[in-house]
Amino acid sequence: YRRTLDDNLTEDIVQESILELMKMIGRLQRKDRFWPWLCKIALNKIRIYNRSERRKKAALMSRARQDQRPKKYQEENVAELVNEELKQSVITAMRQLKIRHREVLALRCYENKSYSQIADEMDCTELGARLLFFRAKKSLAKELARNGLGKGSLLLALVIFGKMTAPTKAAATGVSITAGTMYVGAAASVIGAVISTKVIVVLTAAAAITVSSVMVGPKIAETAKNLPELSTSHILKTPAKSYEGVEECCYFFPEGISGPVMIRQIQRNEQTNKTYCRRLQNDSMNYYTNGGKVFINNNRMWAEDLSVHRLPTDSRQFRIFLSLVEGMPAEPEYVPCTDRARNLLVTVRRDAEKSNNILETVRHYNVVEEEFFQYDWPEGTKRIDNRDAMHKRGWTCFKITGQINGEEVFGYGRIPFVYQMYRSHYAWIRLKVGKELEIVDSVDGASIYGPNRKLLATYPSGSFMKGLARPWMGLHTIDTIRRDAAEKSIWFESRYSSGREKAEVTLNQEHIKLVYTIDMQNDIVERITFVTNDKNATDVLQISYLQDISRISGEFNAPKVRTSLSLSKTPPGIQWLFRLAEGTLVE
Repeated sequence: YRRTLDDNLTEDIVQESILELMKMIGRLQRKDRFWPWLCKIALNKIRIYNRSERRKKAALMSRARQDQRPKKYQEENVAELVNEELKQSVITAMRQLKIRHREVLALRCYENKSYSQIADEMDCTELGARLLFFRAKKSLAKELARNGLGKGSLLLALVIFGKMTAPTKAAATGVSITAGTMYVGAAASVIGAVISTKVIVVLTAAAAITVSSVMVGPKIAETAKNLPELSTSHILKTPAKSYEGVEECCYFFPEGISGPVMIRQIQRNEQTNKTYCRRLQNDSMNYYTNGGKVFINNNRMWAEDLSVHRLPTDSRQFRIFLSLVEGMPAEPEYVPCTDRARNLLVTVRRDAEKSNNILETVRHYNVVEEEFFQYDWPEGTKRIDNRDAMHKRGWTCFKITGQINGEEVFGYGRIPFVYQMYRSHYAWIRLKVGKELEIVDSVDGASIYGPNRKLLATYPSGSFMKGLARPWMGLHTIDTIRRDAAEKSIWFESRYSSGREKAEVTLNQEHIKLVYTIDMQNDIVERITFVTNDKNATDVLQISYLQDISRISGEFNAPKVRTSLSLSKTPPGIQWLFRLAEGTLVE
């Protein structure tokens, strides 16, 4: 009844399902599959019915009946539980839902089915089940609003409907729906959140991302075989590198592929066959699960072997260059996601049972605000917050001191650590080199000033943030720096130092080397050392970050930037640091 909202139809479906079961009972191989099998038969009967002309006739009759169920049933289950007006609003809203949406709501909310069980009964993947439940909730909330029920009425409406449709009063009393039941988990809000269309691409895990089995912290998983609106399908060769344990990695680009990215990795427990989030980097925190505990850390994930994190949106040329630098095999069958739209979702999936992987494309919107990029580990799991003061705040200010070519360098800046702070506490930097040269980069643009603050050149905003830590972009600093270098075809080397608490990345270009010292746990650049071949001296820029900002002074006020179209220049990327060391930043 919860699927059909029609007593007579429900009886017909039950009878036909039992008859069908009797005909096919000999095909049943496993006893534990009996109930899922019977449910599938019933659901298929409902779908067939709704595709027939009988649906139109039944709809007219249904409106006339206004859910006139037997009086005894009504009195036994509803009279003492909800008032008639509220009941009719809920029933009206439920009638407007697609039958498949009512199915998944009933299975999840009233039959307490897990997503894997729902997937089995509805012939879809677990991710598909989560997605369907997510959309069902959205649709019901929308219909409730049309019937005068507010935004927060969804849970109440589901409880009321459950009590109304319970077979006995005792069963009605036991109807309850928890927050855990309502949660769809990460893999569904990313895909489903988005009621209008945008893009999810399911790519080969190996060809799309370098996430090895030695990734710091475990990885991810939730499989999506039957994603809606399929637009592309390719078979990709088996990766040369092993990605054992990683089943699915989801990337969300709220501002398009050149902007910030959020990442969720999922892993399946082979013994329990359950999926759980192991790494989650959303718009506000970096989560990592291990030993039944959830850790909130300063840093984003990095590969323990220090290989560069690939994105499924990287161009083929970019990935070829990274492979050359790291001495890895090329990826001849790699197919990047090239969609330029905002709110882009890309899912990288590895099929552990097959030698090939499939590239699929689906479109969606508004993922960042939805549950997909929240955590879905068990309720009550112990949470340990390892963040320091500045990372808990989500942003901080920093100072730069040092010298280049014998001239003193000092500067100030601000850095957001998470995308959530990206707008309200946007990144900026003001750097003074010697007595005459000044570099300023802020939200309005970037400029270089000479003596008496004469405007010498202007660039797009963010031009001089290249080559510096940009954690709000979603990748670990060590990956950000190396990807900046690869963008300009600059070769680099990576190694650990001070145990594994820090790493050094050396960028090599002609007569100058840039050596980055990166604090891996805090996800920041500590120092940039400039090494030239024609002199023994080395120049250094030291970067210090403020944990306490309660007493910061005026130098940390965001600078104003003057721009001029006639002086507009092409962004130099990370090359600006090399040119600064060479003395050629301003021609």
